[in-house]
Amino acid sequence: MRSSTRIVVVDDHPVFRAGLVQLLRIEPSFDIVAEGGSVQEAVDLARDLQPDLLLLDLSMEQSGLEAIGRIDDVAAKTKVIILTASDAAFDVQTALDRGVSGYLLKGSTGAEILDAVSLVSKGTNFVSPRAMSRAILAARDGAAGADARLSSLSPRERTVLEMMASGLSNREIGTKLGIGEKSVKFHVTNIFSKLGVRNRVEAVIAYNGTAASGGAARQ
Repeated sequence: MRSSTRIVVVDDHPVFRAGLVQLLRIEPSFDIVAEGGSVQEAVDLARDLQPDLLLLDLSMEQSGLEAIGRIDDVAAKTKVIILTASDAAFDVQTALDRGVSGYLLKGSTGAEILDAVSLVSKGTNFVSPRAMSRAILAARDGAAGADARLSSLSPRERTVLEMMASGLSNREIGTKLGIGEKSVKFHVTNIFSKLGVRNRVEAVIAYNGTAASGGAARQ
């Protein structure tokens, strides 16, 4: 018997939230354990229930972006999936930088949402293609020239960067390398500093650009 995936849904629009819950219940392995309508409820439910996944809207009275770190503080194993109408590059970049496992747009079809939530529940990060395209376009200038600085990374930092480019979260990287998540965050901070980038998206762009041309990332 398959174990169920325990999910909390937080959105301040009751009608949309009800529709989303109904959609998720189509998948027998999804167990919707609670609903909420605010950032504070998201944090409280994450702390009290320790769900596997928490679907979070950004556009509430308080920005959902503020909740991401707070949720991680009280429920470190809970994976956060952003489900929002915003494909603004700032929102996408900031959410990814803060470690969310998924970024979905409310314009996605029901099948796309179910597929994405299923992927995240199995350990694969997911970002809606349109949202990722916006983030990549906005990040190009910030990442310009960073490939020339990849050679300054230590072997461990290059390994961490390669894993970031593969879509792994800090927690997943730590598990694979046998180090704590705080150590991974330390390496990630050093990578950002050495590459002169602001977030994971820009760092991955720099890595992918250099790897494609056979540069430092392959050394």
